[in-house]
Amino acid sequence: MGYMKNTAQGPSARPARFGMVFLAVMSGCLWFCLAAAAAEELELGLEGEEPTRITSQKLMYNQASKKVEFFGDVHVVRPDFQLWCQRMQVFLVEKKAGNDNSRENPGIDKIVAREAVRLKMEGRQAESEEAVYEASSRVLTLKGGVMLKEGLNEIQGEKVVFYLEEKRSEIYSSEDKQVNAVFYSTKDEE
Repeated sequence: MGYMKNTAQGPSARPARFGMVFLAVMSGCLWFCLAAAAAEELELGLEGEEPTRITSQKLMYNQASKKVEFFGDVHVVRPDFQLWCQRMQVFLVEKKAGNDNSRENPGIDKIVAREAVRLKMEGRQAESEEAVYEASSRVLTLKGGVMLKEGLNEIQGEKVVFYLEEKRSEIYSSEDKQVNAVFYSTKDEE
């Protein structure tokens, strides 16, 4: 299986920002989960932040399993970021007493977006069949026919792993298809 590393220097580092924004958007889901409001549309505002709006055909919250699920035409909107998928699950963890690190990890263990996942931010786009964010390791993984685009530049692979703390990414091929990267230079770069 092949891979291409990105060391977060120059224009090729920009796709790693998807991971950071994905985390910020998805962490907003926790506030809704704790409130356990049974609405099909949610608009919330975090102190000092723009609101995050999440719409879906159905929403389920299960306190016993510590899971919130959004089903059907899921759309997450922030002023700087959008996510679309057909199913999104937010897995929660209990906070230990006296451990108030809510800005870093507000009780989220893992976020999984599935089925026709699309991410869009500042002219950059990503598509995959699944996106998984692991809060403890701060790793975002896109799987299944991954396509990253910025302008005319694009990278295709079977799996992309964004290591958010290290600001690097790895792009892996499938067994039958290599990683494909197409980059266009501008006159300023020549």
